[in-house]
Parts: sequence; C-alpha cells; structure tokens
Amino acid sequence: MKTRNINNWRMAIRTICCICLFLTTLAGKGQTLADSIYDEIVSINKVYDSAFFLTFDVKMEYSSDTLWAGTDSADFVHTELRGTYTFNGNKALYKLDNIEYMQNDSFAIAVYKDEKFILVGKTSATATGSFLPMRTMLDSMMAHMKADYVYMITTSDSVWQISFTANDSNVVYESMVLEYEPESHHLITIKYRLKDDGLYDPLPDSYDVRRADLIFLFQNYRVEQVSESVFSEDKYLFFDGPGDIKPASAYKDYIIYKNYQ
Repeated sequence: MKTRNINNWRMAIRTICCICLFLTTLAGKGQTLADSIYDEIVSINKVYDSAFFLTFDVKMEYSSDTLWAGTDSADFVHTELRGTYTFNGNKALYKLDNIEYMQNDSFAIAVYKDEKFILVGKTSATATGSFLPMRTMLDSMMAHMKADYVYMITTSDSVWQISFTANDSNVVYESMVLEYEPESHHLITIKYRLKDDGLYDPLPDSYDVRRADLIFLFQNYRVEQVSESVFSEDKYLFFDGPGDIKPASAYKDYIIYKNYQ
C-alpha cells in the first residue's frame, strides 16, 4: 500500500508546475493588505514570465501520515522529486523527475521517459512562467483569498513571507506559505498543508481527515547563456515528409502523439 501511494503521488506531482496583519511599509494610502499581497505575487510572476537565461533547481517534498496515525496501522509516506528549469524569453526547458518539457517559438514537446512517449503540440501564447511549479494553484488562491483565507505578510532584510490560512473547512488547501527574496522576487519556498484523504480507504465510521505537506524548494538561481540548441525540436524528433513525425535517434523506441492538426 505504501509503495503504491508513493507512486501515485509521484505521478500527481509530476504531471503537472493567517491572521490578517496590516503593514504600512507595503500598504500605501488607500491600499488594503490584500492589494499589497496581490501586487507582490504579480511581481513574483513577472520575474519568471519575462526571464532571460534564468536557470534554477527545484526540489519537491511530499509527506503525510495515514488516517490512523498513532495506531498499529500508522504509516508515514514521504517522497521527493527534483527538477531543473530554464526560462529564456518565450522559450522554456524543464526536467522534472523523468519528464522533460521544451517549448520554443514553434513547438511544445513533452517527453515521458518512463512511459516512452513524446507529446508534440504547437506553442501557445501562454508565458513560460506558467510552467512554474504550482503556478496555477497560486493564481487560484489569489483569486479566492478574500473569501476563503485569512492572510498576512511579514518582512525582513533577506526574506519576505506571505501566508494564507483557510477560514472554510471545505477547501482542500488548508494553508500556504510563500517565501521569496524581496529585491529579486525570486521564490525560495512554497509550503502547502492540504487534506489528503484520497490515497487510503478510511476505516468504517471514521471521520478523521489526513493532512499532508507539500513543499517546493527553489535553489541555485543563476543567469547564464545557454545554446539555442537547448530549445531545438531536432533533439526530440524529425519530419519524414509532410505531417509525418518520427522520434530522433535518442528516442527511437518512443511513440509520438500529436495534439494539433
């Protein structure tokens, strides 16, 4: 059971990307704390949406107790994934566990090494920063924070922290803590506490809900020029006649799927 659930969470993470406190240093005249938090998160997003030659590493940690923690059936699940991201204008490359994704001006290509297939699509207008881990969840939390969360922001010279705590028992994400560098707006850590009652069958007449922690660590930021070949579709495939795509030699045993006409 433990192995199956670790594998389930590895797949889920891979396919994939508080008490209210008013601070006058952030909230100017007529601006609420929510407005200040919104502005800060928008500034963080802009860093990744407009990055050039920005590379960084990501470590993801998932840990959870079972519903029966403290009993003879107690178990502990922990798994980690590591990845590297490179953003350069509208081009992106990231490797997360055994998935590799590349986007250039023409194509979006995802390589699933465990399953041995390549998914090929056309590049969308979406900014490359949208591939940042948990970006969709962060944007969703911003949209609902006034209704579902109590929030605060704290500052220091080196780390700023934005925190959310749910005030609605029905939400899946009970809390989130976002840490980042105030000058660069580079993310340092994103921590989620979530309800995780879907991986184990609950005992009859049990109303307990298991909690899990999902942590993203952003490390080793560097700005370094990378070759254009890094963002070339030729690494993954070639065209053998109009509309006929075949895998490159490094992926000769892979199956290619197109999600465009």
